[in-house]
Amino acid sequence: MHVGGTAIRAVVDTDIFVRALLHDIGRLVDYDSSRVVAAIEAGEIVPILSNETYDELKDILRYKIAVEFDLLTDEINDYIDDINACAQWVTITNKLHVCVEDPNDDKFIETACVAQVPYLVAIDRHFHQSAVTKAHLKRDSVELLYPADILKRIP
Repeated sequence: MHVGGTAIRAVVDTDIFVRALLHDIGRLVDYDSSRVVAAIEAGEIVPILSNETYDELKDILRYKIAVEFDLLTDEINDYIDDINACAQWVTITNKLHVCVEDPNDDKFIETACVAQVPYLVAIDRHFHQSAVTKAHLKRDSVELLYPADILKRIP
């Protein structure tokens, strides 16, 4: 927890972590995603993970991003370990099916709802354009935010 307030609990979509890493190695410009991960590392945001969201993060970083951008396994593993060290965990059932545009996003929605977090942070258009997804999150008092929006909520 950072000095001056309570850390914000949020589910953070894999794309945010990927974009932050690519920004930090100079392969993509995404200041907001990078600042979200910096806020996580500073204890201002606590990422909430489930086994399913963590597995997706590991798989994409290790088997897609590391290969595509020629990153060392140790660098990727250190990044994953850093995220894990900051996280809180919940268990989900994998029975939620609300995101018809991309069923892989259901695990993030369910993680947010089970954890009863105030925020789900995502860039993915499937989250932001789906009325069904937004309605389900609203029902569970979860606000869908872009990275820039959650940064504004850090005290």
